[in-house]
Amino acid sequence: MKVAVLTGSRDGFASLCIPALVRDPNIELALVILNTGEPPRTWNFYKRKIKKTLKIGILGTLNGIRMRPWFSADVFAITSNLSLEELQAEFGFRLDSKRRRS
Repeated sequence: MKVAVLTGSRDGFASLCIPALVRDPNIELALVILNTGEPPRTWNFYKRKIKKTLKIGILGTLNGIRMRPWFSADVFAITSNLSLEELQAEFGFRLDSKRRRS
């Protein structure tokens, strides 16, 4: 089975999954796409933010902002600490870098 991985981080959760995918004999890692840049700030983006704030309230929003560093710290604690470029050198998969349109 051919698999493609889409990620927005050079050393995030994909860095943990890629070695397992490559070692599985039933999986061929066809491509890893690194999507960089900022997402477009359109009206729909702000509309979703406002709707969620109204749904969970101001205190819920502030609590969510306060908790963000906890989750990113957990991801970095369990990752392999290898960047996509280092994994590419080790395993030899194709790595494409795409920039988000704004």
